[in-house]
Amino acid sequence: NGAEMGPQTAARTARGIALYQMMTERGETPLLVMSGGRGPNEPAAKATLMGDAARNAGVPVGALRIEAESHSTLQNALLSRDALGPAAEGPIVLVTHRYHLPRAWASFRWAGMTDVTLVAAEEAGAPPELAGLLAEGIKWPVNLIRGGGYALATAIGLDEAALVPLLR
Repeated sequence: NGAEMGPQTAARTARGIALYQMMTERGETPLLVMSGGRGPNEPAAKATLMGDAARNAGVPVGALRIEAESHSTLQNALLSRDALGPAAEGPIVLVTHRYHLPRAWASFRWAGMTDVTLVAAEEAGAPPELAGLLAEGIKWPVNLIRGGGYALATAIGLDEAALVPLLR
């Protein structure tokens, strides 16, 4: 399709593949979830591109899950949980950018995944992503409002699947 990953998506992908390979070398059987929807003016979902890169790096199709519908961290957490199925109850290694680690952790915990290990996509000592840091200041309160509203709506019995699109 000619689509290419941006540098941040490529960094997350490379770190996730490297962790997958390290775990399999230790005899573990991890699942690798590539997650991320298609943004405006993007020809393909980030998860699709990431999954292609993982397969090209030798990750077996059976070990790969593609979650290409999420457009927010809250959606990402819920849809990744669904993609993992029962494995979501066990340990999860979450790869994202350093500036995004706290909100990603909170979102995945909110979605019910309690054993979450965080790994930064950037190499140690890489300069901070200032734009990402600034955006987190806006995204945290939005997450709290949307996540709280979602939790309240599900608590009173509204259909969870119908609510996920509202977390966009």
